[in-house]
Amino acid sequence: MSLADILPNDITKISYVGLTAARGTREETVFNALKNEPWLDSIDATEILDRKMVIVDRDMLFQVMMIENVSKSKLSQVDDMKTNLDPKNQRVDRLKTSNIPSKSYKVINEVNIDDGQDANTDMTNNFAAQKTVYKLAIQSRSGKIFFAINLKPINWASSALGAKIIIRKGAIFNRGMFLLNENDVMFLGGMIRSWNEDKDFKVMDYLENKAKEENDQMIALKESRKRKR
Repeated sequence: MSLADILPNDITKISYVGLTAARGTREETVFNALKNEPWLDSIDATEILDRKMVIVDRDMLFQVMMIENVSKSKLSQVDDMKTNLDPKNQRVDRLKTSNIPSKSYKVINEVNIDDGQDANTDMTNNFAAQKTVYKLAIQSRSGKIFFAINLKPINWASSALGAKIIIRKGAIFNRGMFLLNENDVMFLGGMIRSWNEDKDFKVMDYLENKAKEENDQMIALKESRKRKR
């Protein structure tokens, strides 16, 4: 089995891990991460959540099941995705429901490249990217699911589902979550084709369900506070 065989496949279905490669190569790094014991494999979910600020002691291979932008509301992301799929789905009340003071708005169809607006847009987009936080649902070779969150910007946030990453020795794990700095993760790419069929709809369904869960929890919390009064 080669690296080319690993990237497009489900790592939970790889049974043979007696792999070797030339020392110091990228392939050897991947093979070693795959062969290393999966993270907290013999520990149940309750105990995993009790593990605080643990330093990862080995490289490990994971596959990405979902990438969620937690810097932006879930419903807003769903709205954006629906608009991209079909502009006629765009909410007409976006400006009305925003916090922008009421005034007339003009649709801009052209941009004068001499006035520096493009440069300002690029600066704004770069600044936003620096502030964006992503939450990844990732799966180990044994099938256990964990989460990871970036402490520094990542440039592969739009990767395909099933993409492979290596979480490196020295990363921090806290209460079910890997806290990733730039040097704590190696992005390998790849994808699992079946996971990416109708990907946008799967992501929208995930975000809508998560938004409903959070709303239900908020309602339950408010009801609980009312009863205590």
